[in-house]
Amino acid sequence: MSRPLGESRGCCSGVDLADQMQKMLPAQISLVKATPTMWCSRVFSEEETLIEHALEKRKREFRAGRNSAHRAIRQLGLKAEPIMSGQHREPVWPPGIVGSLSHTENYCIAACCRSNAGIRMLGVDVERNLPLGDDLWSYVHTPSETVLLKSRSDLPQRIVFSAKESLFKCIYPFLGRYFGFHDVELSLDQKTQRFDYAPTDAGKTKVPRLDGFAGYYVFDEAHVLTVCCICPDSVSSEQK
Repeated sequence: MSRPLGESRGCCSGVDLADQMQKMLPAQISLVKATPTMWCSRVFSEEETLIEHALEKRKREFRAGRNSAHRAIRQLGLKAEPIMSGQHREPVWPPGIVGSLSHTENYCIAACCRSNAGIRMLGVDVERNLPLGDDLWSYVHTPSETVLLKSRSDLPQRIVFSAKESLFKCIYPFLGRYFGFHDVELSLDQKTQRFDYAPTDAGKTKVPRLDGFAGYYVFDEAHVLTVCCICPDSVSSEQK
């Protein structure tokens, strides 16, 4: 089982979340927040064909994501290549790259690492730090998570939502199927600003507990940012 749900401390004011998060992550991971220019700069021609008929909002988000990913890849010392889209519009990373993208309105971020650098899977999510609608509370949170968030006004209401989103992005390539918010339960560690997960007995989809998992969170008044990763040979023995 995971650790008991714990407290969470806030983040340093005046420092961008991406910079805070980068200092917490393993050195192999390159994290890049899209600059204003990245939102409007064209990307590779192959990528531009994917948004040829898209609305302007979608084009801006797509370009911000691809441009930030290109820079993250270059920071790894590699040549940036077109990042195409899969069946569900998920990014298809070039050979040798493990990565993840996320955006919400005016904030877009990419996380990348070399596939041979000791990180097997990677997930990132950014959300606006806004109240979570009453209709989503029971949909997103387990009873224990609800008790924690209802009792702690200093915790962002969307922190569990964001952490589970990054967890899904991280695990989906291995699991190969969707799983719901109630299929896992999170624990939060105040001192390290890290989170962990455990499969729930009541879950409809069995989510494997992967050894080597690490989840990280930061937040400010505007946004919540979460990243998680899994190292090689992390599949639990019961899944082998």
